[in-house]
Amino acid sequence: MNANLNSNLNPEALLSISGDVWIYWKDKMGRYLGCNEKMAKDLSLSTSSDIIGMTDFDFPLSESEASFYRTQDKMVFSQENVMQFQDSAHLPHVHIHFNVLKFPYFSQSKSKHGIIGISHFIKYEPKLIQGIAFTKREIEVMQLLTRSKTAKEIAAILSISSRTVEVHVDKIKTKLNARSRSKLFEMIDSYF
Repeated sequence: MNANLNSNLNPEALLSISGDVWIYWKDKMGRYLGCNEKMAKDLSLSTSSDIIGMTDFDFPLSESEASFYRTQDKMVFSQENVMQFQDSAHLPHVHIHFNVLKFPYFSQSKSKHGIIGISHFIKYEPKLIQGIAFTKREIEVMQLLTRSKTAKEIAAILSISSRTVEVHVDKIKTKLNARSRSKLFEMIDSYF
């Protein structure tokens, strides 16, 4: 998407979108300029204006998750492209899975100002994959594996040790009779 398509978009106009969706916009330094009330509530903020000036590092996310979001924002900002992907946030009281759309935000003067994000929640609580039951933690590990996260990154996001992640991966591989990580990824990718 080019600058002309985004140049006149006022992010506050998106606030009329309802449902299980987060709407937010950030400046080029990753500081929030605003968000909808749903996002503010889910992040335990009193009002949506409380987010102004905060960054992803100010929320109860792991360092690696906050860095991941910042890297995505920089890519969208520098390349001036729309980015669409599935993601999740691991907050203390809830794990959220959502489809994300991020695109550059241009000021009235047509200069790059930041990014706009729309995160639509996925009502997804898998219990069975290929008819096999998995624990909640195994499902979280699989979801993060499909995001190409390493054991060390998964450990940081889930606040567990790398060794515990490897134990979960081994159990998942055994349950699915996957002989390698690449085969495991092939088997679980379509579920996440």
